[in-house]
Amino acid sequence: MKKNEEEPKKLEEKYIEFLQTVHERLRKAKKDSLRRIAEKWDKDKAQLDWPKPESECPLPRTNLERKPDELIGRADEKSTARDELLKDELKVLTFTGLGGIGKTLLCKHVANSLRNEFKCKHVADGLQNESNDHVKDHIYFIELAEIDKDDPLKIVKAVLEIAKQLNIGMLEIEDEQDKDGKKRAKAQIENIIDHLSKENVREERLLLVLDNFEHVRGAATYVGRLVKACPEQVKILVTSRWLLGLGKDNEKEFPVEELSLPKDGQSLSSYEDLLKYGATKLFVEQSGGVEPKFALSKENAQIIVEICRSLSGIPFMIKVVAAKLSYSKTPQALHENLIDPKTGRLKLAWLTNKESGNDPDPRHKDALAITAWSYDLLPSVTKPLFLQLALFKGGFTKEAAEKVGNATGYSGVVIENGIETLIDDKLLEDEVQEGSHEPRYYMLEVVRECALDILDKTEEQKLKVENHYVNYYLEQIKEANSENEKVQLEAEQSNLREALRLALLEGVLKLGEKRLEWVICCCDEQKTISNRSHQ
Repeated sequence: MKKNEEEPKKLEEKYIEFLQTVHERLRKAKKDSLRRIAEKWDKDKAQLDWPKPESECPLPRTNLERKPDELIGRADEKSTARDELLKDELKVLTFTGLGGIGKTLLCKHVANSLRNEFKCKHVADGLQNESNDHVKDHIYFIELAEIDKDDPLKIVKAVLEIAKQLNIGMLEIEDEQDKDGKKRAKAQIENIIDHLSKENVREERLLLVLDNFEHVRGAATYVGRLVKACPEQVKILVTSRWLLGLGKDNEKEFPVEELSLPKDGQSLSSYEDLLKYGATKLFVEQSGGVEPKFALSKENAQIIVEICRSLSGIPFMIKVVAAKLSYSKTPQALHENLIDPKTGRLKLAWLTNKESGNDPDPRHKDALAITAWSYDLLPSVTKPLFLQLALFKGGFTKEAAEKVGNATGYSGVVIENGIETLIDDKLLEDEVQEGSHEPRYYMLEVVRECALDILDKTEEQKLKVENHYVNYYLEQIKEANSENEKVQLEAEQSNLREALRLALLEGVLKLGEKRLEWVICCCDEQKTISNRSHQ
């Protein structure tokens, strides 16, 4: 193609990209009036849709953000996830993890790294060797967080959102009996499949990024139908608290965990080694952006580690706290503001995201909102168990959970199923320690603090649970007669100290003389353990 023939094509491509950019900015604008323009644009697609060269397929350009925020501490995860999505046999890759752990940012970076793999095959002549800025690719980011989890029509709305991003017409079906919209959702997914089977589309490969799928769990059936009907054509990358349940032949879980931190007690050759760990590096980079005088130093290195550890290495929490440096000025002052000196607990009221007004997801308001959202989704029988297990500090065994749970009316089966549910929901972690065959269960500290905050509001239940928790550890000490049994108590030092703290509180001591016996017994045993650990 001659140069003078290439120019109109380039201009047309740039014009299309410009229109898409304007549309996306209007859709995300703060002002309602601007967002309404975008909505009007969507409704009038037939008249306002951007032009397409005749040789192109009818699928629209990607709406994926090209330059998301910097990804810190996730290079290995990004590379591994990319490799998984390139496997022919994999249909759906689901990022799972706690709210605020960074699933969305990771999936945006992974998707961007795959642009060349999902290029449009119907590229106009003269554009084959152009950069990604001019060549269309078929990666579509579909945000589901704005769909209310309590909306009876949430499933059909999720399917319609997929159709909308693919620029496929939305079916209108009048059926008074279709209260939940499932008939319409089924018809719409079949319409999407028919569209993708058209002659000028069937050769194209698509990557759909479904973000925050936990809002619309019931729509998993329709996603499964889509990948089953288009196995060679469609790949799906999902972020969710849970798997979609499509079976191991169709879906693979990719757990997204907290950012790395130096191990407790680990010595570093230099304070600059903190930049090798995701959590501390994120804190340092975020802090430098809000407080010009901040710099990582030998003097503040350890306190930075303590701050990040208290936040469990969760990126959202680290960003929120780092932003407070503009007020606190130094990491030392920041730590003092963050931790209650009397209880050693996090000040949850201080973990508020001042930028949340720009975020459509209400869970990103503060730390408590993220955990409370997960708590609300729990089965009713699991909610009080979750709050009860938050009392355990430094982890707990299945036996401890059952003994305390049985005393509050839970059967062993309910407790076992509840623990399994909490692990699936990323509110609990399990780990088999060296030399043991039984797992030990943990809550991330931020999750635990949020659960305790909810428990604090239920005074009667809280006092009852604390009573059984303290009783359990009293019995543990009284029954630890052999030296081996006493050594085993060393793993429970955090729980022993927490139970002692509760026993010393006025409200607990009112329950009887048994608490005084516990205080004396626990103090003696703690001294024995402490002395032995220093020998």
